[in-house]
Amino acid sequence: MDKFLDTYFPPGYDGETEIKRLVVAYLAAIIYSFRFFFSYYEAYNDLFYYEWNQLEETAKKVLRPGAVIVPFGEIAGSSFLMFAALAIVLLVAGIQHYHYYTKGSNSLYVVRRLPDRRYVFRTCFGGILLEAVAALVVIGILLGVYYCVYLWVTPEICLP
Repeated sequence: MDKFLDTYFPPGYDGETEIKRLVVAYLAAIIYSFRFFFSYYEAYNDLFYYEWNQLEETAKKVLRPGAVIVPFGEIAGSSFLMFAALAIVLLVAGIQHYHYYTKGSNSLYVVRRLPDRRYVFRTCFGGILLEAVAALVVIGILLGVYYCVYLWVTPEICLP
């Protein structure tokens, strides 16, 4: 972990605390994306109606004739809004890393004179880019899982 912090954060920067906060933000975004299941449940229930049997006094769930479920994009649409907020947080963190070089005795001018020309970019935005790629991987996995649920649970004749 220390090697990662030394490579992708400015020297002396408290990267561990930032990583802990970002993990909490990732978890919040993942938990918020679970609202897909609530949206899907509503769309799924719209495919059926209940038929009351007075003799047995029971209700039977019956598929509506010609019913078609809402497209996947509309159901999953707003489930990933917290990831957009996470992207903004990552952008602000990158700017904060860059600004860190101008505080106190940290000199951006001196750091830019180092033999490694990419040092400033790597320490300011390298870790942020890795975290953004991790967020895209998480979004891809969640989209895959949600799409599989959408396909497997929805009756085949109701798919658009």
